Amino acid sequence: MEPTKEKQTDLPKKKKKPQTTGAKSGATNPEKVAKKKKSQSAKSRKRPVATGKSTKLAKSVAEKKKSSANDENAAIKINSQLEVNGDKPRKKRPRTEAEKQRARQRRKRQAYEARMREQKKKEFRLQIIITSLILVLSGVLLFGAVMLSMSIGTGKVVGDSMEPTLETKEKVVYLKHEKLDAFDIVAFVPPTAKSSDEYYVKRIVGMPGDSVQYEDGILTINNQSLKEKYVANTGGLEAGFDFEDIIENTPGLAGSLRETTEIPKDMYLVLGDNRENSEDSRTFGLISKDDIAGVVRFRYSPFNKFGSVR
Repeated sequence: MEPTKEKQTDLPKKKKKPQTTGAKSGATNPEKVAKKKKSQSAKSRKRPVATGKSTKLAKSVAEKKKSSANDENAAIKINSQLEVNGDKPRKKRPRTEAEKQRARQRRKRQAYEARMREQKKKEFRLQIIITSLILVLSGVLLFGAVMLSMSIGTGKVVGDSMEPTLETKEKVVYLKHEKLDAFDIVAFVPPTAKSSDEYYVKRIVGMPGDSVQYEDGILTINNQSLKEKYVANTGGLEAGFDFEDIIENTPGLAGSLRETTEIPKDMYLVLGDNRENSEDSRTFGLISKDDIAGVVRFRYSPFNKFGSVR
């Protein structure tokens, strides 16, 4: 028996791609491979993502570039517009001689005004200094005047009871609060004065505690006779005094110190240098320390006799 043959089905046959020759495939394949690698490498590369400070920096740089570009464009537009209108950018016109002269005069005037302002400031400061000095000196003088009025006094001699030491109409200065010593010339208010402004000028011949006698022109203090060079030599008979009579003539002491021969405390015996023509302790008695205004130290008038008084 013959073997049975299988039926062949009518299926479409696949067409086989024609194989390229070795020479053609060798020429085209490397180019495709290179392009493929290039595209793959380009896809694989990615831009770095900027964040944080780098983003701000990039934005600021971009804005600056944009603004500078805008400025350049604006300048180009202005210049182009000027060229279209037939104008040119303005340039500084050289100044004329008159303008230069006016500028020089203006500078001179400004410098002069500045000097005048500075001079006025200096004058104002100097005026303030002078005014301050005047006020200070006035205050010092006023203070000195007050102190002088409290420490010194002036008076005018009336009469000849202190000749030859002091003559009538001479002007003297007496110092207040001075220590009283024997034979000082003092200004005082006598017990017989009608007002407190009436002063006598006499010489102290007896201090508190002294025993004083005066007889035949001779002054005896504590049993010692003194030669008085300042006493006027009139050639007449000088009247003496009895100490008891002086005590009796002293207000407040009359009848209380009959047996004493000493001057009491804070009491003084005063006599004029012109003994024959002087109203002194022989008339009104002893004077109190509280009644003495001051010690006569200077004579200021007349000018030819200006100086100290002793």
